[in-house]
Amino acid sequence: MPLLTHAIKSRQDFIAAYAERGLLYGLNEQYAEAMRDLAYAIHVEPGFHRTWAYRAALHVQRSLWGDVIEDATKAIERAPTYAPAYKLRGIGYQVTKRLDLAVADLHAYLEHYPLAPDRAQIRDSIAKLEAPPTEEEPPKGKSWLDRLLGRK
Repeated sequence: MPLLTHAIKSRQDFIAAYAERGLLYGLNEQYAEAMRDLAYAIHVEPGFHRTWAYRAALHVQRSLWGDVIEDATKAIERAPTYAPAYKLRGIGYQVTKRLDLAVADLHAYLEHYPLAPDRAQIRDSIAKLEAPPTEEEPPKGKSWLDRLLGRK
């Protein structure tokens, strides 16, 4: 983070540094700092799609599903081939039970990122979402969200 802070001090308009530092703050659960940096980056350059996607990712960590969908949508509007935004929005749709939209976004994620390291997990998630509902007990261990996000 010190290098990003240095980049910001040397060039106040270096929006990518604000966005990256905001993401790092969020990953370290420093949400106030994360949201401050991301809000500034969005204010200065609202067209920078990664800032919207980073903020959507932090909303996932905080289970703010409406905000995930909203910010991921803004990232997609600005960069229609940016695969991570489709995955984030697909997760948001899945959690909020908008399953057809979740399936469409997860397919779009794979279309735009065919070599995604998590493609097998995403395909499994799509298959489960497209399968008819069953009365089966959910699997024990990691939650489906943890598996989809690749959490350990």
